[in-house]
Amino acid sequence: VRAHARYWVRMAGEIVRKALVISALGYLFIAAFVFWNEGGLTVQKKEVRIYASPAEKRIFIPAIGVDANIQVVHTTASGAVGIPTNSSDVAWFNGSAPIGGAGTALIVGHVDTYVFGPGVFRGLTGLIPGDDIYTSIEGRTAHFRVVGSKIYPEGTDRMAEVIGTKEGKGHLNLITCVGEWNQTVKRYTERLVVFADLVE
Repeated sequence: VRAHARYWVRMAGEIVRKALVISALGYLFIAAFVFWNEGGLTVQKKEVRIYASPAEKRIFIPAIGVDANIQVVHTTASGAVGIPTNSSDVAWFNGSAPIGGAGTALIVGHVDTYVFGPGVFRGLTGLIPGDDIYTSIEGRTAHFRVVGSKIYPEGTDRMAEVIGTKEGKGHLNLITCVGEWNQTVKRYTERLVVFADLVE
């Protein structure tokens, strides 16, 4: 009886060990999608299907796997551009031009958040000239192409350059945080702006 009991104890221990190994492999698999390397945060690309229902407002950036809902934000009480209420959505600033129309539309998104971790624009630094951006606004799709990017200091006095005008050819500027985290003021030290032109 004792030998039989010892056998089943050993079997139970083996099952537990195998379960731990499987769990560890699962965590490694998840880490393969988002992990840090010497170049910063690396994001595993995912296939993006460019589709939205007529009632939706969405942005698609295939090169970095973005498929996100578009909120609407306003100017804050301090005069700054508002930000999305969560890490997975982006937000169109209603002080800029309508998306896909004449002038420059501004869309903001988090690079990360304290509560939710990596944000929708965590891969924005990886965009290069020629990459495509698509928006779908209540059934109307617009196609933009990246032409460049620029980093500005936080609190820049060049927001007019970032927001652009509401006239002329169609443009789309994407903005997110980069640089170092300032623990005192709870903000990043710089802002990355990606510039894209409407494809006629």
